[in-house]
Amino acid sequence: MVRGMIIALCLVALNGTAQQETYIRPGLLRSTMTFSPSYMLNNTTTNYYVTGLLEGYLNENLSIRSEAHYLVGAKSPELSPFFKNSIRASLGVQLHAPIGNFDSYLGFAPSFSVSQLNAEVDANGDHPFHFEPSFAIKAGFTYYVWKFFNFFAEATYYNTTVLNLDRINGRADELMISVGLGFNINTKK
Repeated sequence: MVRGMIIALCLVALNGTAQQETYIRPGLLRSTMTFSPSYMLNNTTTNYYVTGLLEGYLNENLSIRSEAHYLVGAKSPELSPFFKNSIRASLGVQLHAPIGNFDSYLGFAPSFSVSQLNAEVDANGDHPFHFEPSFAIKAGFTYYVWKFFNFFAEATYYNTTVLNLDRINGRADELMISVGLGFNINTKK
């Protein structure tokens, strides 16, 4: 009797899993907006960004992703944080390894940022703007819980160097952590 009930429960559970809709497919659009702390690897500053992304799946294993980060604050045990202002944007590809509605991924994205440094002041007392090309390497996972929502966690390494500085180390590599709720929609049936 007990064996029969266990077998019946397993069959019901497997039937429910087999009928669960798969959301990872061509035409899937995914977006998020989150608060992301970022740890500078060349000094002790922690930066805080508002991060937004839009990602489109070409197939279940490949997507194109655009991303933007806006610096909203920083914490540093030194006199001042490294960046006064910073905006970063990137466009790249992601390789996915989905299992059901769980998706792990790796990505590469050329990027650029426009920033001002706290430690640099020109002759007029202004902080000059710098344009820095860079790149990002990303790893993370997403779990699609419903046809409109997902949960995600990812880590991103940004390789950035601010050029043409006088007596200031321009290395500005960062490790950014993002976790949160995302939104998705399938544009194809």
